[in-house]
Amino acid sequence: MRIAGGESQKIHIEASKKYGGNPIIEVHEGEIYSFVSGDKKTWIDWFIRSSAQGFWNPLLFPSWKRVRNARCFELCGTINRDEEHHFKIGMKLNKYEMSESGQLFFFPNDSIKHYQNNRGYMEVIVTRIS
Repeated sequence: MRIAGGESQKIHIEASKKYGGNPIIEVHEGEIYSFVSGDKKTWIDWFIRSSAQGFWNPLLFPSWKRVRNARCFELCGTINRDEEHHFKIGMKLNKYEMSESGQLFFFPNDSIKHYQNNRGYMEVIVTRIS
């Protein structure tokens, strides 16, 4: 899926999928996007409900999280499923410039080995600014 400049698309992200199970969004290096997640939807890590802002989890060491500087279950994104170049979104990210071209994916920040106990989904509105 390609989003035209000035257009938006609502994306459904499943908590149990390592890359959200969401439709693929094609992005190009240098394009600028914004992301907004509503607080009406929640996803669940084992038994803990969370918004896209995530939560502090004392059982999840920073080195185990996919995005070390993000909270557990904070909404994050990645291009081309590259485990080395994730970025955190949370409830809102006003401006993010794509560092490379490829496919954009979203996911809740968790240990790469523990997505089987995740449930629910989150929605994010993706807007291409330029």
